[in-house]
Amino acid sequence: MGPVSCRLAGHPIPDDGSLSAGIAMLSFAAECQEGDLVLFFLSGGASALMEAPIEGVSLKDLATVSDHLLKAGASILELNAVRSRLSRIKGGGLGRAFGKATVVCFVLSDVLGNDLSVIGSGPLWKPSQLDAFAIAERYDLTKQLSEAARAALEEPAASGGTEIRHVILGDAGLVLSAAMAASKIHRLKPLVYGHPMTDEARIEASRLVDQAKILTPPFCLIATGETVVKVKGQGKGGRCQEFACAAAELIKGWPNTAVLAGSTDGTDGPTNVAAGVVDGDSADQAAISVRDALAENDSLRFLESCGGLIRTGPTQCNLNDVYMIVRLA
Repeated sequence: MGPVSCRLAGHPIPDDGSLSAGIAMLSFAAECQEGDLVLFFLSGGASALMEAPIEGVSLKDLATVSDHLLKAGASILELNAVRSRLSRIKGGGLGRAFGKATVVCFVLSDVLGNDLSVIGSGPLWKPSQLDAFAIAERYDLTKQLSEAARAALEEPAASGGTEIRHVILGDAGLVLSAAMAASKIHRLKPLVYGHPMTDEARIEASRLVDQAKILTPPFCLIATGETVVKVKGQGKGGRCQEFACAAAELIKGWPNTAVLAGSTDGTDGPTNVAAGVVDGDSADQAAISVRDALAENDSLRFLESCGGLIRTGPTQCNLNDVYMIVRLA
């Protein structure tokens, strides 16, 4: 085996770098033999960063799947169920490529519940049994795909999977623990919101703010999950930025209050922004109204104009998003 190499690839839409990384990983797997021990480290994001389409399916098909379903507001379970059918890597494909080598997979989970078929689209796990073709039809996707891709989606999912041990190193629970510890350092009462954030970003923002209304300050209300955004406008942003943008109107005029929504990997949507943060004055300070920003999915411009963007750069970690409302006395 040669030295460790690093490959750059697209996210959340796979690109030529993703294809190069996927082919390299399959080639590496083919070199492994019985008696070899492979320590495989897997994180959310691998679905886009490492790709190799099945025969007859193009990288364009896979890019179309990701782009269309993300903009349509599909859940991560639905998205991964569809693209797994079109990939030689996902749904246990890479696990089978390792043959008789012993593989142990260490996982950083960005999926609530730690479903191993969903994290990174389960390259070393059994495939999702969701009806991929029905999902594609529901989101009006099939007519945008090649004939080979449509045919692959109609095939039943493979049963069974590889016998590869998976060890969860970190997940949303780790994010909550870290946020709670930070709250205590600043003498804020940490409160965990009991429902995962999986609905539309603007809807979840309203729910979290409603919860904050009935709490007695000072507190730090914390939630995790991954919301979705139904993209209808021509603006730019991500799910966390849209959450923060929606929250700005909901807490308008509130004193001593701030809302943060951030991606733990440092990249929110197709931007270099990690998080959005707003307070009771943000809606009045922004150059664009919350209503217009949400209508155009232009949360980045809204937050940029009111000083609400946080850029951390890549964190080398992906453990769901984190949402916080801090309210002082």
